[in-house]
Amino acid sequence: MTRYTVVWDENVESPFMHAWFASNSATRAMLREIADWVDTNLARDPELLGSDQPDERTRVVAVPLTGSTAEVSVTFEVREQDRIVRVVRLTYRT
Repeated sequence: MTRYTVVWDENVESPFMHAWFASNSATRAMLREIADWVDTNLARDPELLGSDQPDERTRVVAVPLTGSTAEVSVTFEVREQDRIVRVVRLTYRT
């Protein structure tokens, strides 16, 4: 297992935090589940998760949610030499 540090781009983290502050407890629980899944799973062998994108620099993976029909995906870039995974997009569809 290879460990990576997961960092979120400001343009992803800022709207995520605004959604957190503006939401009710049920939505906050879902947002926490998303963030926890991203941080935990992308820290371990991220090059094995999801699929390559046409730009060949990023990968995308679906984020499973407990008890929800929402579709969440995260687009990320793996920087192997630096051991960093950079979250560049979070997509949410109901």
